[in-house]
Amino acid sequence: MMPLGEVLTTGQVAGLLRVTTNTVSKWFDAGLMDGFKHPGSSTRRISKNEFIKFVEKHDIPLLRLQKEAVLTTAQCARLCFVTVNTITKWIDLGLLTGFSLGTERRLIFHRDLIRFMRDRKIPLSRVGEIQSEVEAQMASPEEKRSKRGRKPGGK
Repeated sequence: MMPLGEVLTTGQVAGLLRVTTNTVSKWFDAGLMDGFKHPGSSTRRISKNEFIKFVEKHDIPLLRLQKEAVLTTAQCARLCFVTVNTITKWIDLGLLTGFSLGTERRLIFHRDLIRFMRDRKIPLSRVGEIQSEVEAQMASPEEKRSKRGRKPGGK
């Protein structure tokens, strides 16, 4: 058995990639992320090596992902007054920097979108609309709990 420090829970992986544990479980069950289940349980574990392979295979900017807010293509479309398909096309053409987490879904760093919008003179009038979403995304788990009125460790 691997030392405890070498194994990640679905919650830890979800936190690192800023997705839900349900998403990580789906990737695991679909064979996109390798690991093991505890016997007699649905608890999944992923080795750090497998996690690193997943991150490298999909060119996920993990360090930047930990520090910066990201937006979905839908959020970007709303801000840029275009459709999701247009945002996807801009990413595919290399006009807008985006990345995926091993799926068709793409994410865009907030800072990259703002720079893109300024360079192309797209009005920034809607940027304030998603500011609270961006701030919530970057909040620590403790801050998120306190905003919901929960105590650490509480359910």
